[in-house]
Amino acid sequence: MTLNNVFNKWGTDKGNKHNAAHNYAPIYEQIFEDIQVENLLEIGIENGNSHNAWAEYFPDAMIYGADRKPIDLDHLRILQLTCNQNDIDSFFTDQWQSLPLMDIIIDDGGHCMNHHAITLAALWHKVKPGGYYVIEDVHTCNYPKGSELFGQAVMNDIANTLVTFRDYLISINKRTHIFNTPFAELKKLDTFDIKSVRIIGDNNSDTLDIENIMKHGLIVIKKCPV
Repeated sequence: MTLNNVFNKWGTDKGNKHNAAHNYAPIYEQIFEDIQVENLLEIGIENGNSHNAWAEYFPDAMIYGADRKPIDLDHLRILQLTCNQNDIDSFFTDQWQSLPLMDIIIDDGGHCMNHHAITLAALWHKVKPGGYYVIEDVHTCNYPKGSELFGQAVMNDIANTLVTFRDYLISINKRTHIFNTPFAELKKLDTFDIKSVRIIGDNNSDTLDIENIMKHGLIVIKKCPV
């Protein structure tokens, strides 16, 4: 069964059928084909549909989900953690520090600029060498000034995750690049072990034309292998 079929079966909008129908499956199949997935973490649980889909697609992997409150997910290979994407300290509790390194981390949480910055800064050290960190639905970076998502200001008037990573992609010396962002947590992130960054837009192709990412979008960060 293709990943898209699995996504559609479980009703997650990562496929091409339900809700926003982001159609991320072709990209995920492409970027994850070169790694063996043992541990996957996705921020943002909601109804757990995508976590069930990942558990089916990666039958030998442990799937971790994180959100402000756990839900009833009856699956032996899906474990839940609590976090607050507004508070970086919530990612440094004993349960977080005991986690194994992750082959894949996906931020499908609050979709706000500060959430992107805090979560990446907190969890980059948990990505296995050669693994991937993905920020989903980055089209929210282009929401109108002053808009809100899940009760949280998007704040694209003072910070924009798409701009932050476009600046990284066009920088001359990426290994010593310092992210131009008002969020101190992300500004401190060590870019030395970033292997590659891709900004993927509405039509599932790489782009630097970030202003036209309006319906779907991913930022895919690959960590350097050992």
